[in-house]
Amino acid sequence: MEALTSTKGKRREEPSMMGGDLFISSYQIPPTEEITIEQFQDWAMNRIRVLKEIDNAKVSGIVGKQYQDRIDSVVRQYLSLKSEEDVQRDIISHFVLRLAFCKPADKRWFVDQESALLQYRLERFSSNVSSYMKGNNLKSDYKAATPEELQRNAKDLDCVGTNWKGKTVYKLPFEEALTLLRGRRVVVSQGFCYVSEEDFTSILVASFRVRLDKELDKCLGNLKNYLSINDSIAPIINYISKLYFGSDFQIDPSKRLGKVTPADIDMLSVRSFPLCMNNLHEKLRENHHLKHGGRMQYGLFLKGIGLSLEDALIFWRSEFTKLMGVDKFDKEYTYNIRHNYGKEGKRTDYTPYSCGKIIKGDTKASEHHGCPFRHFDEDHLVKKLSSQQVPESSIKEVLRLVKDQHYQVACRKHFEILRPKANITELIITHPNQYFDESEKYYNAGAPKKEDVNNNNNEFPAASGKTLGKTTHAVLKIQNKSEEEKKADAALEGIDMDELMDV
Repeated sequence: MEALTSTKGKRREEPSMMGGDLFISSYQIPPTEEITIEQFQDWAMNRIRVLKEIDNAKVSGIVGKQYQDRIDSVVRQYLSLKSEEDVQRDIISHFVLRLAFCKPADKRWFVDQESALLQYRLERFSSNVSSYMKGNNLKSDYKAATPEELQRNAKDLDCVGTNWKGKTVYKLPFEEALTLLRGRRVVVSQGFCYVSEEDFTSILVASFRVRLDKELDKCLGNLKNYLSINDSIAPIINYISKLYFGSDFQIDPSKRLGKVTPADIDMLSVRSFPLCMNNLHEKLRENHHLKHGGRMQYGLFLKGIGLSLEDALIFWRSEFTKLMGVDKFDKEYTYNIRHNYGKEGKRTDYTPYSCGKIIKGDTKASEHHGCPFRHFDEDHLVKKLSSQQVPESSIKEVLRLVKDQHYQVACRKHFEILRPKANITELIITHPNQYFDESEKYYNAGAPKKEDVNNNNNEFPAASGKTLGKTTHAVLKIQNKSEEEKKADAALEGIDMDELMDV
């Protein structure tokens, strides 16, 4: 397996922090430290929290000092760079997430957030750009303008508002500075662009983005083989890859179940269901049947909003028996409904699907589950939104978000359109049941109460005390297992693979 290298083909050493200065890695060389399973999980989890907060801040339209303060808070808590141990955690967690987000459907999100994190770090302190280039041996990749060139272009540099005197100005090929060129922040002369150090962040981030994208493709090529060798972390990697869309939704049966009856569902489907569940309800009423994927997605959602097992049996039976006999329904469908409520099989109390699980799932033409913003074609989505009296101008805005793959932001926009007086400044839609709760709060301030919802904070499956061996080839290689380690692995056997893998 080939180790990842920089796009310029040169293998570089990751330097350690020197003199106590902040070190921002460019992640060009995989780490080689030994870490435990707990560290593997916890460090990846903390990085996910930071990347999700960056994403949430961006889609909320937060900019300037408010954006910086918001990211400052989460970075200080989960991904600071104040010590060599912090830097180690930063580098290792980045490479762990490469494993989780190297697939085509996931890597764009990961590249976007990692690039935004790098930009935040470089812009946080004026000295960070120079330190980043020096610490990662990037100085040789970029040529500084000579004093003669600066003198020759001094007037133009002054005109573009560049603070260049006494600082390094870089000379780049024209095509590497197109972003700054559009903003008229550079001087162009004889096919080269002259970029001041203070404007160089965008150049470094763009280069990082291109390199990371290519390295994720390499990681994908090696992923199957790596996970087959290190099968004990495969469930963790699969779990991590789902986390950026939102947490599972937890239910306290004593407070939730029984609050919604079959008689309420038609009204609630119009008033407070997200588009995915509204579509499933309409198709159930229209066809008197849903295939397995639809029954799972919709049935667990109804459980989450408060439909009891007894009422669920009544609800599904009353609809399905319009096409079949009661005996056939009881024989083929009752067990699965009871299973979802933890009354059959392993007695697992299953939770409703998150936006992440729904978005990442696949649907066929004859099926109705999934995320409309992700799985509907444009004509189908327009027709569905129009049926809810969404204005044409708003439909165009939703379509723009969908085109940019901001499916949850489109769902948030849908919420806002149908509830124009709602205060959604801080609302980030991560779960259909969250959408429902927020809508019900809008229509009825007294229900549901805040304590009814207990987010699980994206906790990982229970970990063993096993140690991960040295890391090579941009992934963490596990040492041969001793008998003691094999016993420790037993903790992972309790992971419910249906919940982790069934999308």
